[in-house]
Amino acid sequence: MKSNIPTLHLSQSNLQDFKDCPRRFQLKVIDNISWPAAYLEPLSLLEKTTDLGNKFHHLCQQYFSGIDSGDLIHNISNPDLRDMWENFVPFANDLRDGNLFTEIILSTPMLGHHLIAKYDLVIKTSDDKFVIYDWKTSTKKPSRTQVIQRFQTFLYPYILVKTGNSLFKTDQPSPNDIDMIYWYPLSSDPEEIFPYSEILYSENADQLTKLIMEINNFIETGEVFPLTEDHSLCQKCIYRSLCERGIHGGELDLFTEIDQENLSGVHFDINNIIENKF
Repeated sequence: MKSNIPTLHLSQSNLQDFKDCPRRFQLKVIDNISWPAAYLEPLSLLEKTTDLGNKFHHLCQQYFSGIDSGDLIHNISNPDLRDMWENFVPFANDLRDGNLFTEIILSTPMLGHHLIAKYDLVIKTSDDKFVIYDWKTSTKKPSRTQVIQRFQTFLYPYILVKTGNSLFKTDQPSPNDIDMIYWYPLSSDPEEIFPYSEILYSENADQLTKLIMEINNFIETGEVFPLTEDHSLCQKCIYRSLCERGIHGGELDLFTEIDQENLSGVHFDINNIIENKF
């Protein structure tokens, strides 16, 4: 009997949605419903913050593609963006000579779906270590405890273990040889390092298997995915009015991290994605 489960592309933001509120995941990922509501408010500040983050990521991509930092800074008129860039370049200068990929999409199959991630920067060092960098442009750096609970912190290393051999044309990376690093250009202590390991890799495989099996079960049984019991999460959800959980969005604060993993324009063309088959 043919399964009624569609093949889904599961990113860290989608998986975070399922963890935070299964109904949000259903509306966004399975039902593909667009809803005209702001993620957070005030909308003008949200747009400004999102635009700043997008521009910073684009500058980083250009820099690691070989464009001189001096040429790039001449085109920066926004003082906040200029401050971020001037903090970033001295740090990034030591990275540019490595074996690296910038703005690369990697994917690996799992239980009929595809785990997928867009990496800001992945480097293979001279001593055969692998480093994942992710640029975070929130005004204030969140606590390590907050960051380690995000799906991105373990999903990105997990996918790299599966796909690193195809990306770098080498043996499969050992989880013990991977670091996940968040870099906050507006922080006086910008770097937050999360070493990966065989133990974490095994735990993550179990966690992802359990979560995807739960998603598949909801789809197979035709159940409506449940709403979160934590109503505070509804304040930063575009579907809050659809679910009758309020009209206005929550307040954008200094610790808010706008998700820069924009996969909306990818269309999941396999020619644009490095993917392992097994």
